[in-house]
Amino acid sequence: MEEHGVFQLIGVINVLYVIGTLSRVKISTMRKDMDAKLSKAREQLLSFGCDLRFNLTIFPLDVPSGSIHGSSTTPGLSEAVLEADMHIFGGNEASPDTMSPVPYEPNYLAYYYATEDGMVANDHRYVIGKTTGLGIFLPAVAEALARGGDWTGGKVLREWFPDVVKDHADWHAVVGPEATSRSTWMEKGYSEMPLPLIWFFRFLPWHELHDIQTNMCGTSGLD
Repeated sequence: MEEHGVFQLIGVINVLYVIGTLSRVKISTMRKDMDAKLSKAREQLLSFGCDLRFNLTIFPLDVPSGSIHGSSTTPGLSEAVLEADMHIFGGNEASPDTMSPVPYEPNYLAYYYATEDGMVANDHRYVIGKTTGLGIFLPAVAEALARGGDWTGGKVLREWFPDVVKDHADWHAVVGPEATSRSTWMEKGYSEMPLPLIWFFRFLPWHELHDIQTNMCGTSGLD
């Protein structure tokens, strides 16, 4: 850590942003969007006297809907994962372009399958997707892929939770955040979805984290 003006320069964080598209237009849009999110996060951390710099790498994946074929051996992905300090994954619809087709659920799994060999700790992988409740959805998608055919994660969720999930095409409304649907963030544009500040806490020295949590919550929760 070095002193940098009135702030403490904690270090440079290598951020890998894996996205499920090869479209140059979408890649450009999503890079600008993620740059803006990281800049906003840096501003928030600066307000607490911590200076984290971010080095952003975009890794596009060609992930066909309904398939994970090749996702675990995508050339260069393993190396990129190992070189990064932080991993963020987003699908096609992370682009504010509302005219782009909505991809099927397996796009979300590309990154997870590609890093499931233990290279990256589960709590070091972050998802920008249709729902912050993606955790419950991942097993359903894995089950759908195992079944094959026209099975989707939504259909599996409807089978598993028939009293809760009534519509396989809009399961988000009942298992995702309150008052949202699968189109909420696509319609608003992902630029309106900030990165949770807690994602960056593991890069901070203990005393800096203590100060931030004290300011945010009134009590540190670490004593």
